[in-house]
Amino acid sequence: MQCVLERVEQFTKFQLGVSQKDAYLRAFQFASRALIHLLRDSSKYAGVRTKFVSSMNTVSMGRSVFMLGNPITEWVNFKNVLLNGEPLQWLKVIQLIKCIAMAKFFLCDNINLLTRHCGLFKINNGTVGLAGSRFLFLAVLCNVILDSKLLADYQPPASSTEPENPETAEKRKVVRVRMLHNICDVFVVGSGSKLFPLNEAVAGSLGCLSALLVAWELWPAAQKPKELKDQ
Repeated sequence: MQCVLERVEQFTKFQLGVSQKDAYLRAFQFASRALIHLLRDSSKYAGVRTKFVSSMNTVSMGRSVFMLGNPITEWVNFKNVLLNGEPLQWLKVIQLIKCIAMAKFFLCDNINLLTRHCGLFKINNGTVGLAGSRFLFLAVLCNVILDSKLLADYQPPASSTEPENPETAEKRKVVRVRMLHNICDVFVVGSGSKLFPLNEAVAGSLGCLSALLVAWELWPAAQKPKELKDQ
């Protein structure tokens, strides 16, 4: 059993590297989505638009391939949060809900990929994809709530006259960037979940911005404090 747990932990660390690559692929995918919409009525750039459609679909499938096994990573995250020794207060409940929602999103995406490209299941891809998008929307909302709480914790007291600790200011900056990309995702994922309409060019631009902000977070030169990495 211990050997199995060690293998799972190794797999989780490997997935972190995949997540870094996914940020750049996601930026390209959503930038392509925006350009496809902007070029929809241009006969002059019809060939360019077709290439962007093909590239976007290829990148989307590639990202789905890298997501295979991600439910295991979320199971590890769920276990770590549940057994971290902290009391079961509302913040911990939000973290657990986020882990469950992300695990179900990845599971839906895995099933969708295996159905569409491997024919392993005979189910409605549209229904599974929509369910996965709504689970992701729930997870993004949880992220916004968690970031709001963290940002409030790092705000200096209004009555304080002492210089602010540079480390605290850096933590607040990281959380603000993370909150910004999660707010972008609220609109992008909400649109994809058919919860509200959003122009394709706007959705693509917001998705690209969100992915670039995630890439900034994961960039080695922008190392976050340890407690922020664990959120």
